Amino acid sequence: MDKVFQKQKTGKYAQKSALVWIIKNIFLQGSEFGKTMTKIRIKPSVLLAAVYISLGLFLPLFADKSLVFQTDTGIPVTNAAVFIEGLQIQYTDKEGRVNITALNPASLLLNVTMALTGFEVLEASADFSARDEIIFTLHSAKAEVSSAGKKAKRMQEVYITSTKDGQGSVTLRTRISAQDISRTSQHIIGDVTKTLQTMPGVSSSGSTFDSKMYIQGGSEWEYLAAMDGVLVLAPSYWGGAVSIFNPNTVESVDLYTAGYPARYAQGLSGIIDVNVRSGHPDKWSGFIDLAGSAAETRIAGHLGKKVTVFMNMRRTYYDWIMNQLYGNNTEGVQFPYIWDGVFKMNAQIGSKDTLSFMTFGSQEGMKWKLDLEMGEASGEPPDLSGWSRYKNSQIIGKLAHTHRLRGTDKIETVLSITPHFGNGSATVTGTPGTPSDYIVNGSWKQEMYYYQLSSFLNINSPERHKIDAGIFAMYINSQALEWKYDIYYLSRSNWTNTVDEMKYNDRDENYYSAYAQDDIRILPGLYLQIGGRFDYQTMTKHRTFSPRGGIKFELSPELDIYARSGIYYAHVMNLTYVDPSRGNPHLKPEQAIHYCTGVDFGNRLLLARVEGYFKQYDRLVESDLTNKYLNSGKREAFGASVYFQKRERPQDWVNGWISYSYCDAKEKIFLRERGDYGETAPPELEWFTPSYLRRHTGSCVLEVRYARKNQRKWEKIFLGDGRISLDFRYLSGKPYTPATNVMRYEIPGEGTHYTIQYGKYNSARTSDFHKLDLRITLPNVLLWWVDLASGGRVKSSTYVSFINIYNNRNIMSYSYYVDPGVKKNDKKGADIRIPRTESLGASALLRKDVLDFPFMFMGGFRVEF
Repeated sequence: MDKVFQKQKTGKYAQKSALVWIIKNIFLQGSEFGKTMTKIRIKPSVLLAAVYISLGLFLPLFADKSLVFQTDTGIPVTNAAVFIEGLQIQYTDKEGRVNITALNPASLLLNVTMALTGFEVLEASADFSARDEIIFTLHSAKAEVSSAGKKAKRMQEVYITSTKDGQGSVTLRTRISAQDISRTSQHIIGDVTKTLQTMPGVSSSGSTFDSKMYIQGGSEWEYLAAMDGVLVLAPSYWGGAVSIFNPNTVESVDLYTAGYPARYAQGLSGIIDVNVRSGHPDKWSGFIDLAGSAAETRIAGHLGKKVTVFMNMRRTYYDWIMNQLYGNNTEGVQFPYIWDGVFKMNAQIGSKDTLSFMTFGSQEGMKWKLDLEMGEASGEPPDLSGWSRYKNSQIIGKLAHTHRLRGTDKIETVLSITPHFGNGSATVTGTPGTPSDYIVNGSWKQEMYYYQLSSFLNINSPERHKIDAGIFAMYINSQALEWKYDIYYLSRSNWTNTVDEMKYNDRDENYYSAYAQDDIRILPGLYLQIGGRFDYQTMTKHRTFSPRGGIKFELSPELDIYARSGIYYAHVMNLTYVDPSRGNPHLKPEQAIHYCTGVDFGNRLLLARVEGYFKQYDRLVESDLTNKYLNSGKREAFGASVYFQKRERPQDWVNGWISYSYCDAKEKIFLRERGDYGETAPPELEWFTPSYLRRHTGSCVLEVRYARKNQRKWEKIFLGDGRISLDFRYLSGKPYTPATNVMRYEIPGEGTHYTIQYGKYNSARTSDFHKLDLRITLPNVLLWWVDLASGGRVKSSTYVSFINIYNNRNIMSYSYYVDPGVKKNDKKGADIRIPRTESLGASALLRKDVLDFPFMFMGGFRVEF
C-alpha cells in the first residue's frame, strides 16, 4: 500500500481520505496489490549455461568419501539410521549410501553402528586413509525385504525426528516441521504463519485473524517468502489476515531471522522458505476434512515405482452459510472467501536425476455491503453506504530438475511462472447536507506475469569446504495495472474531473543476481563462512554487492557458538514509487546491516538456543509531499531471544517448545519536505517507536498425547492418537498516538465539522496482550463405526478448538470519534470519555477499544484413508 495514503488527515479532508482508504486499502489489500509491487522482478538469463559449464569444471578436484550399506543378497539398505561415533546420525539414501566427507570428520578412522530388523547388528570401523568408499554388508538372521523384494526393511524401533541442524556450516536456521505446525492453534482457517509467530525473534499483532509477522524489528513488508524455491510475491489473503501457506500442504518451513546466507535477497529483516509435501513412494493415502469454516481434501501416493503425486484442495464456506442465514441483512459485515490447491509430482529419472513439477492456485474475493459512519462526526442516517467487491487470483507454476553429482553434491535448476489476475470496484454514496455530500466510484484491475529462472549448485564433497553458488533472474510483464476513481458532489449536481488515475500497461522490468558462499573448516570444529551476492535491477539501474559471512566453533557435536553478519538490500520495485510523474525515479535500494551472535545446542531430545542481534536499517523509502518518495528513513533495532524445544519421539507423551523474544527499535525520518502530513503521521528529525513494535513476545506450545504402549483394541479406536494442544501467547503493549482534544467549527452549507487533535506520535501503549487456546483431538468419536467396518484401514478423528479460553479482553488498537450528544458510562467495556479543553456542549470525544476475538470455539472432523 502506498505509504502516502496511510497518512491520517482531519476535518473535511478526512472524509475524502476515508474514501480513498476504502477503495485503495480494503480492495487493493485483498488483491495484495501493494505487496506484489514491492517484490523483485527478473528476466530469464543464459547464465544458467555458464553455471553448468564453469562450475562443473571444478568437480573433478574434489574427492568424495562415503559408506555404502547392503544386505548379504546385494540389496541396498535404504532409509536406515547410521550411528557414527562423534558425529550426527545419518540416514542412507536410495543407493544405501552415506556421504562422510560432508560431515567433515576430524579423523579418517570412524566407528560405525547400524541396527536393522532381521539383520545382525553391525559394529565396525571405517578407515578412509587408503580409500574413498567402504562397503558394509549386513548379514541376515532372518532376511527381511520389502514386498517389492528390492529394499531392506528399516528397523521400526529406530526413530529419529531430527539431529542438530547446520553441523559443519555457519548458517543457522529454525526448521519447523509439519508436526510442529499441527501443535499450534489452527482454528478459523489453517495458517502456517500462526506457528511462525511463536518462533524466536518473531512478533505479531497478536490478533487471532492476522498473519503479519515482524521479524527482529522489521516491518511486515520486510521479510521474503519462498515456496519450493519460488519467490512468493503475494504470500497472504485478505490484506494479510491469512497466509497462503496451508499447514496440510507443508512438509517443513525454514526460518532465518538474522545473518542469513548469500542465497537469499530482497529480505531486509528475515526469510521464510516453505517446503511443499510430496507423495508417498509406496502407498496411497488421503483425508477429507470438514472444519467450522472450510472444507479440505488431500490425496498422496505414487504412479509406479519412480513417480510420486500429491494433491490438496481447500475452500472456505462460511461466506455461503452466513449469507443463507442472514440474507440481505449484512450491512458492514464482510464474508470473503478463499479457495486454493496444490499439485506436486516428483519423478526419479535414473539414479541421479529428479524432475519435480508443482503448481499452486488460489482465488480470493469478497462482496461487501457498506453502511458506515465515517469521520469524526456521527449520527443517523449513516453518512456513507454502498457496495464494494473484488476478486484476485494467483497461480504459481514450477518445474525443477535436480542432478546429483556425487555424494550429496547436486545442481538444481528451477523455472517458474506466476500470473496474477485481479479486479475490483466500489460505489460509495454519501448523504446530502452532511460532510459526506458526494458519490465516489472507483475501480482497479491487474494482469501481471512473473517469470523466474534460478540454478543452485551445492558441493559438500571437499574435505574442508561446503560450497553454495547460484544465479537468479526474473522478468516481469505488466499487461494491465490500472486504478481510477472519480467523485460527484450531490449538492452541486456535477461530476468533477477524475480525482486519481494510474495506468502501467504493457511494461517490462528485469532483475538479475548471482551469489557464492563457502563454509571453510579451518580447524576441527572451527568453521568460517565467506560469501556475497551481486544484484542488478533495470528499473532504477542500481547495482549492489552484499558481503556476508560468519564464524562458528563447535565445542561438541551438540553445542556450538557462532557470530554472523551481512549487508542486505531491497531494490525498490513499486512502479508508483519510481514513476517520474507519481514517484521518484532516483530511489536507491533500501539497506540493512545485521550483526548476531549466539549459542546453539541440539541432540535427539532437546533443542536450545540463545541469540542476540543488532540491525541497522538505512535508506528506507518514505513519502514526501514534493518529491513523492525519498530514501529518508532510518531504523535501529536490537534484542535477544531464548528458545527451548522438546524433540518428538514415538513413546513420549509430552512435546512442545517455549520461546521468548525482546526487541527494541527506534526510527527517524530525514530530509522530508515540510507540510501537512496529518497529526498522526511520524515526525521529522525525531526518533520514534514503530507502530508495530511490541518489546516483549513470549509463547508456550505444549502437546500432550496418548502414547501408551501395548494398547487394547478399544484404546486404539478411541484414544490411540488422542492429543491435547495448549497454545499460550503473550505480547507487551503496542504503541499508538493518543487523542487529546477536539475542535468544532461550522461550515456554511455543510454543517458542523470536528477536528481531533493528537498528542506526541506513538507516545502511549495499549495494554498487554495474552490468551490461551486449547485444541482437543480424539479419534473415532463421531465415526467410530468407520474404523471397525474398514478393519482399521479408514480412520476418523474429531477436533474442537477453544479460542481465548479464559476470555481475556485483548485490545488491538483504539479509535476516536465525537459523540454529538449521547452520554456514555465510563466503565470497563464502554467507550472512554477523553478530557477536553473546549466546550462542546453535550457532545464528547470518545475512545473506542478495538478488540480481538473473545472466547469462542470451533470444531470439525476428519476421515483418513
